Amino acid sequence: MKRIVLSLITVVLGTVLTVACGESKEEASKVTKSPKVASTDTKVDNTVADISKEVDNTVADISKEVDNTVADISKEVDNTVADISKDVDEKLSDLGEKTDELKETLTEKFNEGKEKVAPGSTDPNTPPNCAEDIKNGEWVHYKMSGMEMKQKVTEVTEEFYSIQNETIMNGKTLSTNSQKVPRKAPEVAAVAKATMTPKYSRENVTVKGKEINCWLIEMEANGKTSRTWMSNDVPVGGLIKSEYDGKVVMELVDFGWD
Repeated sequence: MKRIVLSLITVVLGTVLTVACGESKEEASKVTKSPKVASTDTKVDNTVADISKEVDNTVADISKEVDNTVADISKEVDNTVADISKDVDEKLSDLGEKTDELKETLTEKFNEGKEKVAPGSTDPNTPPNCAEDIKNGEWVHYKMSGMEMKQKVTEVTEEFYSIQNETIMNGKTLSTNSQKVPRKAPEVAAVAKATMTPKYSRENVTVKGKEINCWLIEMEANGKTSRTWMSNDVPVGGLIKSEYDGKVVMELVDFGWD
């Protein structure tokens, strides 16, 4: 822009000087008739001043127009950036919602698959085995009809675990004994499989004020129904409650890990 202005000034000045020189020569030839040199110099000075003023005004106008154009472009860029940022935020928000929906769907499908299989088993037609992760020192406390029983794990191997049993009545220990329990549930005889096919379902049971989601295993034999509640969240085999013919046989009241 400055180069264009300078070129304009050069051309204008060249034209003015050419005119001035021509007029000077003409006046010189007439110098004997009338002395007008001072008048010509004044005219040249005024013309140069006018041109300079016009050039300054033109430069100012061009500079102002450039500033306005730059301001308009900057504003347009800011608006474009804001629109892009808003669009990106909306897309990210939408992506987050879709991700949450996908997680919920996968969780539901996973839970549906879990509910078809008993704990400690890969087959819904085999009994659960909650003793796979049994550890030394864990214990349970059950109440029964007029009695209580405490069990504590004292030894764990790959094949079995040892339990110390304590039977209590009216706050006094009646007997203590130890037993070895296989960690893998024994095979059910073919006749038992045919006549006592277990039915698995989910149910919540509250123990020590804590709600536990457990498996309910139901079986029928000789016209009577046995119901057992089990969970991997409970130590020493996972037994929570046992019923036979509608009567409670054993019920968990406390448990822990030493």
